[in-house]
Amino acid sequence: RGENVTEYMQRYGVNYTWPAKQYTMGVWGSYNSRLVSQFLISGTRQKRTFHYSNSSITSVMSPVKALEQTVTMENQYRKAALLADWSKSFRTGFERLTAGTEYILIDLLEERFDLIVCDDIILTDSDALQDAGIVPKGRKTCQKEALESGIWKEKMQQFVTMLQSKFNTSHMILAELYMNEKYLDGEQMCEFAEVTEIRNTNQVLQSLYALFKECYPEVQVITVPKDLQYTDYEHRYGCYPYHLNYKAYFALADQVYNIMVGQDE
Repeated sequence: RGENVTEYMQRYGVNYTWPAKQYTMGVWGSYNSRLVSQFLISGTRQKRTFHYSNSSITSVMSPVKALEQTVTMENQYRKAALLADWSKSFRTGFERLTAGTEYILIDLLEERFDLIVCDDIILTDSDALQDAGIVPKGRKTCQKEALESGIWKEKMQQFVTMLQSKFNTSHMILAELYMNEKYLDGEQMCEFAEVTEIRNTNQVLQSLYALFKECYPEVQVITVPKDLQYTDYEHRYGCYPYHLNYKAYFALADQVYNIMVGQDE
Protein backbone atom coordinates (compact mmCIF):
# COMPACT_ATOMS: atom_id res chain seq x y z
CA ARG A 1 0.00 0.00 0.00
CA GLY A 2 1.54 3.27 -1.09
CA GLU A 3 4.66 1.68 -2.58
CA ASN A 4 5.78 2.73 -6.07
CA VAL A 5 6.08 -0.90 -7.11
CA THR A 6 6.87 -0.21 -10.77
CA GLU A 7 9.77 2.08 -9.83
CA TYR A 8 11.41 -0.59 -7.67
CA MET A 9 10.88 -3.30 -10.27
CA GLN A 10 12.55 -1.14 -12.90
CA ARG A 11 15.39 -0.20 -10.56
CA TYR A 12 16.20 -3.84 -9.81
CA GLY A 13 15.48 -5.12 -13.32
CA VAL A 14 12.66 -7.41 -12.23
CA ASN A 15 9.96 -8.68 -14.57
CA TYR A 16 7.79 -11.74 -14.01
CA THR A 17 6.45 -13.53 -17.09
CA TRP A 18 3.28 -15.40 -16.25
CA PRO A 19 1.46 -18.13 -18.20
CA ALA A 20 -1.91 -17.33 -19.75
CA LYS A 21 -3.90 -18.53 -16.70
CA GLN A 22 -4.71 -16.17 -13.83
CA TYR A 23 -3.19 -16.94 -10.43
CA THR A 24 -4.88 -15.83 -7.22
CA MET A 25 -3.14 -15.48 -3.88
CA GLY A 26 -4.15 -14.56 -0.33
CA VAL A 27 -1.71 -13.31 2.31
CA TRP A 28 -1.65 -14.02 6.03
CA GLY A 29 0.98 -12.09 7.96
CA SER A 30 3.19 -9.06 7.79
CA TYR A 31 3.58 -6.13 5.41
CA ASN A 32 6.61 -7.95 4.00
CA SER A 33 4.51 -10.73 2.49
CA ARG A 34 1.97 -8.21 1.26
CA LEU A 35 4.69 -6.33 -0.61
CA VAL A 36 6.12 -9.57 -2.03
CA SER A 37 2.67 -10.37 -3.42
CA GLN A 38 2.38 -6.83 -4.78
CA PHE A 39 5.61 -7.18 -6.74
CA LEU A 40 4.28 -10.41 -8.23
CA ILE A 41 0.88 -9.11 -9.34
CA SER A 42 1.79 -5.56 -10.39
CA GLY A 43 0.90 -4.90 -14.01
CA THR A 44 -0.40 -8.44 -14.54
CA ARG A 45 -3.66 -10.39 -14.51
CA GLN A 46 -2.66 -11.99 -11.20
CA LYS A 47 -4.72 -11.07 -8.15
CA ARG A 48 -4.30 -10.82 -4.38
CA THR A 49 -7.64 -11.71 -2.85
CA PHE A 50 -6.98 -10.75 0.77
CA HIS A 51 -4.35 -9.69 3.30
CA TYR A 52 -4.94 -10.47 6.96
CA SER A 53 -2.47 -8.76 9.33
CA ASN A 54 -2.00 -7.38 12.86
CA SER A 55 -3.40 -10.60 14.30
CA SER A 56 -2.02 -13.63 16.10
CA ILE A 57 -3.06 -17.14 15.16
CA THR A 58 -3.97 -17.70 18.82
CA SER A 59 -6.33 -14.72 18.58
CA VAL A 60 -8.08 -15.69 15.36
CA MET A 61 -8.68 -19.22 16.66
CA SER A 62 -10.27 -17.94 19.89
CA PRO A 63 -13.87 -16.74 20.46
CA VAL A 64 -15.18 -13.46 19.03
CA LYS A 65 -14.73 -10.34 21.16
CA ALA A 66 -17.45 -7.69 21.17
CA LEU A 67 -16.21 -4.14 20.69
CA GLU A 68 -16.13 -2.18 23.94
CA GLN A 69 -16.26 1.22 22.24
CA THR A 70 -16.45 2.90 18.85
CA VAL A 71 -13.18 2.66 16.94
CA THR A 72 -12.06 5.96 15.43
CA MET A 73 -8.79 5.88 13.51
CA GLU A 74 -7.26 7.87 10.65
CA ASN A 75 -5.45 4.80 9.33
CA GLN A 76 -8.30 2.81 7.76
CA TYR A 77 -6.01 -0.11 6.93
CA ARG A 78 -5.15 -0.60 10.60
CA LYS A 79 -8.74 0.02 11.65
CA ALA A 80 -9.89 -2.82 9.39
CA ALA A 81 -7.14 -5.06 10.78
CA LEU A 82 -8.18 -4.28 14.37
CA LEU A 83 -11.84 -5.00 13.69
CA ALA A 84 -10.88 -8.26 11.97
CA ASP A 85 -8.77 -9.34 14.95
CA TRP A 86 -11.67 -8.82 17.36
CA SER A 87 -14.33 -10.34 15.07
CA LYS A 88 -12.01 -13.26 14.11
CA SER A 89 -13.27 -12.78 10.54
CA PHE A 90 -10.52 -14.91 9.01
CA ARG A 91 -11.98 -17.90 10.84
CA THR A 92 -15.66 -16.98 10.99
CA GLY A 93 -15.76 -15.98 7.33
CA PHE A 94 -13.08 -18.37 6.09
CA GLU A 95 -15.07 -19.89 3.21
CA ARG A 96 -16.20 -16.51 1.90
CA LEU A 97 -12.81 -14.84 2.42
CA THR A 98 -10.84 -17.55 0.63
CA ALA A 99 -13.34 -18.15 -2.17
CA GLY A 100 -11.54 -18.02 -5.50
CA THR A 101 -8.10 -18.10 -3.84
CA GLU A 102 -5.70 -20.71 -5.21
CA TYR A 103 -2.54 -19.99 -3.16
CA ILE A 104 -1.86 -18.61 0.30
CA LEU A 105 1.39 -16.94 1.43
CA ILE A 106 1.92 -17.05 5.20
CA ASP A 107 4.48 -15.56 7.56
CA LEU A 108 4.45 -15.40 11.37
CA LEU A 109 6.08 -12.00 11.97
CA GLU A 110 2.86 -10.64 13.48
CA GLU A 111 3.50 -13.08 16.33
CA ARG A 112 6.03 -10.53 17.60
CA PHE A 113 3.08 -8.82 19.28
CA ASP A 114 2.05 -9.61 22.85
CA LEU A 115 -1.38 -11.02 23.61
CA ILE A 116 -4.27 -9.92 25.82
CA VAL A 117 -6.17 -12.80 27.44
CA CYS A 118 -9.64 -12.51 28.96
CA ASP A 119 -11.05 -15.91 29.94
CA ASP A 120 -10.95 -17.93 26.69
CA ILE A 121 -10.80 -14.84 24.43
CA ILE A 122 -7.40 -13.80 23.05
CA LEU A 123 -6.66 -10.44 21.40
CA THR A 124 -3.51 -9.25 19.64
CA ASP A 125 -1.75 -6.28 21.23
CA SER A 126 -0.86 -5.06 17.76
CA ASP A 127 0.19 -1.73 16.29
CA ALA A 128 -3.43 -1.35 15.16
CA LEU A 129 -4.73 -1.77 18.71
CA GLN A 130 -2.18 0.66 20.12
CA ASP A 131 -3.00 3.24 17.43
CA ALA A 132 -6.68 2.99 18.37
CA GLY A 133 -5.90 3.85 21.98
CA ILE A 134 -8.16 1.06 23.23
CA VAL A 135 -7.19 -0.78 26.41
CA PRO A 136 -9.17 -4.06 26.51
CA LYS A 137 -9.91 -5.77 29.80
CA GLY A 138 -7.71 -8.79 30.33
CA ARG A 139 -4.25 -10.02 31.23
CA LYS A 140 -1.33 -9.10 29.00
CA THR A 141 1.01 -11.98 28.20
CA CYS A 142 3.98 -12.47 25.92
CA GLN A 143 4.16 -15.06 23.15
CA LYS A 144 6.87 -17.00 25.01
CA GLU A 145 4.53 -17.51 27.96
CA ALA A 146 1.71 -18.55 25.62
CA LEU A 147 4.06 -21.01 23.92
CA GLU A 148 5.18 -22.52 27.23
CA SER A 149 1.56 -22.81 28.45
CA GLY A 150 0.74 -25.24 25.64
CA ILE A 151 -2.02 -23.11 24.13
CA TRP A 152 -0.03 -22.60 20.95
CA LYS A 153 0.05 -26.28 20.01
CA GLU A 154 -3.74 -26.47 20.16
CA LYS A 155 -4.36 -23.23 18.25
CA MET A 156 -1.73 -23.95 15.60
CA GLN A 157 -3.22 -27.36 14.87
CA GLN A 158 -6.68 -25.80 14.54
CA PHE A 159 -5.33 -23.10 12.22
CA VAL A 160 -3.44 -25.53 9.99
CA THR A 161 -6.43 -27.90 9.82
CA MET A 162 -8.59 -24.98 8.68
CA LEU A 163 -6.08 -24.09 5.95
CA GLN A 164 -5.84 -27.72 4.82
CA SER A 165 -9.61 -27.81 4.33
CA LYS A 166 -9.21 -25.21 1.56
CA PHE A 167 -5.69 -25.27 0.11
CA ASN A 168 -3.75 -28.03 -1.61
CA THR A 169 -0.42 -28.94 -0.05
CA SER A 170 1.55 -27.45 -2.93
CA HIS A 171 -0.43 -24.20 -2.75
CA MET A 172 0.46 -23.24 0.82
CA ILE A 173 3.68 -21.21 1.05
CA LEU A 174 5.29 -20.45 4.41
CA ALA A 175 7.70 -17.50 4.37
CA GLU A 176 9.98 -18.10 7.33
CA LEU A 177 10.66 -14.46 8.18
CA TYR A 178 12.38 -13.11 11.28
CA MET A 179 13.25 -9.78 12.85
CA ASN A 180 16.49 -8.34 11.48
CA GLU A 181 19.40 -7.66 13.82
CA LYS A 182 21.03 -5.21 11.39
CA TYR A 183 20.23 -2.42 8.96
CA LEU A 184 22.14 -1.04 6.00
CA ASP A 185 22.75 2.72 6.04
CA GLY A 186 24.39 3.61 2.76
CA GLU A 187 27.34 1.24 2.65
CA GLN A 188 27.55 0.76 6.42
CA MET A 189 25.95 -2.23 8.13
CA CYS A 190 24.75 -1.27 11.61
CA GLU A 191 23.27 -3.23 14.51
CA PHE A 192 19.90 -2.30 15.96
CA ALA A 193 20.17 -1.03 19.56
CA GLU A 194 17.55 -3.56 20.74
CA VAL A 195 19.44 -6.56 19.34
CA THR A 196 18.99 -8.65 22.53
CA GLU A 197 15.21 -8.17 22.40
CA ILE A 198 15.25 -9.02 18.68
CA ARG A 199 17.11 -12.28 19.33
CA ASN A 200 14.66 -13.23 22.08
CA THR A 201 11.72 -12.58 19.74
CA ASN A 202 13.38 -14.60 16.99
CA GLN A 203 13.80 -17.56 19.34
CA VAL A 204 10.06 -17.57 19.90
CA LEU A 205 9.37 -17.17 16.18
CA GLN A 206 11.71 -20.07 15.43
CA SER A 207 9.68 -22.27 17.80
CA LEU A 208 6.42 -21.17 16.15
CA TYR A 209 7.69 -21.89 12.64
CA ALA A 210 8.85 -25.31 13.85
CA LEU A 211 5.39 -25.93 15.31
CA PHE A 212 3.72 -24.93 12.03
CA LYS A 213 5.96 -27.31 10.08
CA GLU A 214 5.35 -30.05 12.65
CA CYS A 215 1.60 -29.66 12.05
CA TYR A 216 2.10 -29.49 8.29
CA PRO A 217 5.43 -31.04 7.20
CA GLU A 218 4.55 -30.78 3.50
CA VAL A 219 4.20 -26.98 3.46
CA GLN A 220 6.29 -25.13 0.87
CA VAL A 221 8.92 -23.05 2.77
CA ILE A 222 10.76 -19.97 1.49
CA THR A 223 13.43 -17.96 3.31
CA VAL A 224 15.49 -14.78 3.00
CA PRO A 225 19.08 -15.53 1.88
CA LYS A 226 21.54 -14.98 4.74
CA ASP A 227 23.33 -12.12 2.99
CA LEU A 228 20.03 -10.25 2.64
CA GLN A 229 18.88 -10.51 6.26
CA TYR A 230 18.91 -6.80 7.06
CA THR A 231 16.63 -3.76 6.96
CA ASP A 232 17.02 -0.94 4.45
CA TYR A 233 17.66 2.26 6.42
CA GLU A 234 15.66 4.16 3.78
CA HIS A 235 12.68 1.79 3.81
CA ARG A 236 9.55 3.72 2.84
CA TYR A 237 7.78 2.81 6.09
CA GLY A 238 10.73 3.14 8.44
CA CYS A 239 13.93 1.42 9.48
CA TYR A 240 12.47 -1.21 11.81
CA PRO A 241 13.67 -4.77 12.53
CA TYR A 242 10.46 -6.19 11.07
CA HIS A 243 11.04 -4.57 7.65
CA LEU A 244 13.32 -5.98 4.95
CA ASN A 245 15.26 -4.54 2.01
CA TYR A 246 14.19 -4.61 -1.62
CA LYS A 247 16.70 -7.23 -2.73
CA ALA A 248 15.22 -9.51 -0.04
CA TYR A 249 11.67 -8.77 -1.19
CA PHE A 250 12.55 -9.78 -4.74
CA ALA A 251 14.43 -12.88 -3.55
CA LEU A 252 11.23 -13.98 -1.79
CA ALA A 253 9.07 -13.03 -4.77
CA ASP A 254 11.32 -15.13 -7.03
CA GLN A 255 10.78 -18.15 -4.77
CA VAL A 256 7.00 -17.70 -4.71
CA TYR A 257 6.93 -17.26 -8.49
CA ASN A 258 8.99 -20.43 -9.04
CA ILE A 259 6.69 -22.43 -6.80
CA MET A 260 3.52 -21.18 -8.48
CA VAL A 261 4.64 -21.32 -12.09
CA GLY A 262 6.79 -24.42 -11.61
CA GLN A 263 3.76 -26.46 -10.68
CA ASP A 264 2.14 -25.73 -14.03
CA GLU A 265 5.13 -26.55 -16.24
